[in-house]
Amino acid sequence: MKMNPPFDLVIGLDRSDRKADLHWIDLPTGAEQRQTVPTSPEALQAWAEALRRNHPDDRVAVCFEQPANNLIAFLAR
Repeated sequence: MKMNPPFDLVIGLDRSDRKADLHWIDLPTGAEQRQTVPTSPEALQAWAEALRRNHPDDRVAVCFEQPANNLIAFLAR
């Protein structure tokens, strides 16, 4: 019996003061992608909007390096 993964896309997010390194895994295909995004609020907002626009129906999991309380609250909007 083939089981479907609980998510379509998993993103690991490792942040520093100036940038966030992202590792994307598309679970249905196994394709991986890496991306770096500045951690300014404007850049993170643009990234989140592009993610939602490009994957409107996908179930997305984001794994955050801890501590990430402010980042989680920011992206939860």
